[in-house]
Amino acid sequence: MSKENAFSQSKNYALIKLDTYANFNSVHEMDETVKKYNKKLTKPLYETLNLLKQYSCKVVGVSHLKISTMANKLDKSISTIKRHLKYLKENGFITVVNTLREKKGGKGANAYIINTFAQRSKILSELSQVSYRKQQKNSGKTQSQRAFAFIAARKETIFSLNLLKTFIGTKNCKVAKKFKRIKNIQNYRTCPEDVPEHVYLTYKPFFTDKQIEKLYDVMLSKLVPFNFPREYDEQIIDKAFRTLVLKLKKYYNGFGEKVKNMFSYVAGVVCRQANEYQDTIQHSQFNEQGELLNDSLIEIGPVPEWLKRSNQDYHDQEKHDPDFEYKRQALLREMELFCS
Repeated sequence: MSKENAFSQSKNYALIKLDTYANFNSVHEMDETVKKYNKKLTKPLYETLNLLKQYSCKVVGVSHLKISTMANKLDKSISTIKRHLKYLKENGFITVVNTLREKKGGKGANAYIINTFAQRSKILSELSQVSYRKQQKNSGKTQSQRAFAFIAARKETIFSLNLLKTFIGTKNCKVAKKFKRIKNIQNYRTCPEDVPEHVYLTYKPFFTDKQIEKLYDVMLSKLVPFNFPREYDEQIIDKAFRTLVLKLKKYYNGFGEKVKNMFSYVAGVVCRQANEYQDTIQHSQFNEQGELLNDSLIEIGPVPEWLKRSNQDYHDQEKHDPDFEYKRQALLREMELFCS
């Protein structure tokens, strides 16, 4: 029966139409064909093909199913079923036939025909010829046309990459500037209010702002009872700072003992130096402004020699003077009595 006669029958419309596209003589022949196709398909694709086979027994090799029905049967999404059917069609396993509704009109559910080996070979041959013609059409372009097309595509790619690099670079630059600004704020330092600026700038690399302020306050409080001129206070404080730094340097280089409490250490250094200096100026007198009232200091100079002595000389004396340790212990005892 021809396809025109199949469309003209109204009572058995679907059955007669599907019967027109039957490919197999028996269900057994269809089953054997689908089993052989199994070797060429993945498991999900074979499950879809096998479902079509199960609904192709009334008209052998032809099924009439909605995509939503197949999705429910296989517990898969509609998009997945569409993708499976597209693959099976493009690779010659099935043929998809669009149907029309007789009464309501419009498209109905598609009919899916399982192809025989011969039909599949023919379909693949036709597809390869179409692909070859497209390739020949593309190869018909002149060499200059292909070159210009390649250059245009390359320029577009380079432009896109440059645009992306610019965007990323700008963003990274902004992030780096913000990070640097935050670090500068976090590391901001300022001279404490009661500390002379030259003292702060000299010892800023070695101590925190809080440590400098505390050390200076401790040393200054120890010098208040002596009532020295300000110039000598600064000399003693500077020497105490330098002594502390050298002591810490020896410890961190592995040559000296640990300073358990730097504040107590500088307090002891200041008291020792103040006692030494007090002995040299015991006959000198100063007014409230720290001005010299007599000339007894002219003979020894404005700054005592021991105060000019470097810390290295101090350590050399400690090494070569056999009585130095005894003198030092006696001085420490006097200093403790004085500072207590």
